Amino acid sequence: MKPVPKPCIVCSARVTDGTARCAKHKVGGRMMQPCMVCGRSSVDRYCPRHQPELDEATRNARNPYRQAYHDPEYARNRQIRFERANGRCEGCGKQVVPGGWHCHHVVEIRKGGSHAVENLRILCTEDPNNCHKRAHQLLRGKH
Repeated sequence: MKPVPKPCIVCSARVTDGTARCAKHKVGGRMMQPCMVCGRSSVDRYCPRHQPELDEATRNARNPYRQAYHDPEYARNRQIRFERANGRCEGCGKQVVPGGWHCHHVVEIRKGGSHAVENLRILCTEDPNNCHKRAHQLLRGKH
């Protein structure tokens, strides 16, 4: 038995697949909804223009693993790893500039990794190499 057509809850277009939203208001399997401020279609409660700025406490509450980056052990071991790498990217060997590198966790914190010196790598973030970005692409299977 076919679902009864009904109007989309956002734009009133005819929906025949049994859901509450038309194809225009579905993105990547997620339902679109009106922005709380302006009414434009958005995946979240707010469109990108009206997305509220999140303070550090709210970001940490939403992503508990982020709190681990404020651990003094991480700061200490990060510096040790940088000194062991002699200020060079451990991916491509290029000399890194201040602000042009990240301390990468081989096993991510959210997957049970630690701040141990052996689990950290100094990777450049400067193009064209951007070894840090490439490492995350490899983890996600995109490279």
